[in-house]
Amino acid sequence: MSKAGESDLLERTDDAREHFSQLEREGSRFRAAASRAVHNGRTVAQRWGRQTRIVAASATDRIKDDPLRSAAITFVIGLSIGAMVGRWAGRQQRQ
Repeated sequence: MSKAGESDLLERTDDAREHFSQLEREGSRFRAAASRAVHNGRTVAQRWGRQTRIVAASATDRIKDDPLRSAAITFVIGLSIGAMVGRWAGRQQRQ
């Protein structure tokens, strides 16, 4: 192999090493960002879980304190949803 060929081969090898190093750095940054995203998601999910348990305990206490009011509110909500579904179904049949 000639000197020019060897020089070209060495230059290409150096370019490939540099490109590989750059890809490795980008991969490391991506892994770090993905790790942060997973950690943040886990933190948010845990917070929502705690808040949900608090709200559920509060709702249970309210239902135990005033069961008649809770039943009346549930009845009104169910009646309203039923009326809305009935209207929607009626519109779908007319079309």
